[in-house]
Amino acid sequence: MKIIIAKPPIWDEANKLFRLKELGLGVIFTYGDTIYNPFNIPVTRDLVAHEEKHAEQQQHDETCAGLWWKRYVEDPAFRIEQEAQAYRAQFKCICKTVKDRNNRARNLHMLASQLSGPIYGNSVTHTAALQMIGSGVTLEPDQARKEVPNALQ
Repeated sequence: MKIIIAKPPIWDEANKLFRLKELGLGVIFTYGDTIYNPFNIPVTRDLVAHEEKHAEQQQHDETCAGLWWKRYVEDPAFRIEQEAQAYRAQFKCICKTVKDRNNRARNLHMLASQLSGPIYGNSVTHTAALQMIGSGVTLEPDQARKEVPNALQ
């Protein structure tokens, strides 16, 4: 995926939906196979994993991305489902390098706070976000049995 410092094609809709100016948020967007970084924020490996999941959801295609974004903007349940999958991919990426269970739990809670927070309209509870992100998260099968029997351990 390429990363560019620019506003995405859906900037006006996203700005209205996420209330970026009001909330003072610096966020990135995926449209097709491109990550748009209008605020020039640091893009970490786990953020790329999150955005790669969105590219996969959009089939790495600009036409599909346009349809995906239309539904994303109009359908809050779809938006939360898609974000939960992306946050789960982000958490899996974090778990590949963070071995300490307390640090993993802190990261999971941080991601759940984002998913359950104002940017997504406080649409789900923190507990529900924890479950959506943490469900099924393991490392490679041989490591999972030893190190990560569940997302919080």
